[in-house]
Amino acid sequence: MDIRVQLMAERDMLNEGEDLLVGLQKDDIKPTVYEGGFKTWECALDLAALASHSQEGFAYLDSGGEITIIELGAGTAIPSLSLFRCFLKHGEARRRKVRFVLADYNATVLKLATFPNLLLTWYITRRSSPEENNNIQTDPAVDPSLEIDQSLLESFVRDLSDHNITLSFISGGWSPEFVGLCLGRQENMEDEAMSDHQQTTMRRRTLILASETIYSPPSLLPFTETLVSLMRKALSGEGPSIAQGHLPVRALISAKKVYFGVGGGVNEFLSTLRDVGGSDEFKALTKLTISDAGVMRTVLEILPG
Repeated sequence: MDIRVQLMAERDMLNEGEDLLVGLQKDDIKPTVYEGGFKTWECALDLAALASHSQEGFAYLDSGGEITIIELGAGTAIPSLSLFRCFLKHGEARRRKVRFVLADYNATVLKLATFPNLLLTWYITRRSSPEENNNIQTDPAVDPSLEIDQSLLESFVRDLSDHNITLSFISGGWSPEFVGLCLGRQENMEDEAMSDHQQTTMRRRTLILASETIYSPPSLLPFTETLVSLMRKALSGEGPSIAQGHLPVRALISAKKVYFGVGGGVNEFLSTLRDVGGSDEFKALTKLTISDAGVMRTVLEILPG
């Protein structure tokens, strides 16, 4: 309801505000206009649970080094939020650098859903930490609202810096330029911030997250091409470390097994992945399967072959 009210208030200032408001009121998605980013889909919850409580997620990332987490079709960003909270609570900033890349088709979704959710997650996590809650007096059960002022935003930015976390937001369709934006800045930051010795000893890890992104046949190919391009770019120059057992990139993809009446699904995605990446460049493992009211949901792990 808050997002709908804000869209109504700002639709004259937002180029896509009117179209998103129509989509939010009548449809789950409106292709090429609104891709469902204001709604939290079931598979996002599956992915969030797996990402924050498994060897494929936080445990894989928190072993140190240069870490990039990319969520494609982020929307409300529940999977990324679960990892963001883990790094705020448990990650040791002195031995790693973390960059979150939140990507959604609609810039307005990033503004009204993705970033506010990150801010709220930080606020709740910070308040629940005994050593950091001296300046926060409110109880979320009593006061669910959050007054955003300059002081709060400065605290947010300062805490991210203290935890060695950076946030990037990218809107628009999937494309080669999109891949460069996701991983290009990581290389620039490393070149600027670390010595040659540090660059050779600080390993990179990239985790790509996506939920409910393979529901439509027209989107299957561009999504899969983007996923493969991101994984190839993350793998480039990592040959010796792979031989030593270091896994520089993995992806976790959550989806319904079949999207009835739409045409997408897991089998269609796996077929497209073989077409785009070749039969042995990448392998897909089933990490989680859930049956709920006759609907099968799954989380796939995509790894270098």
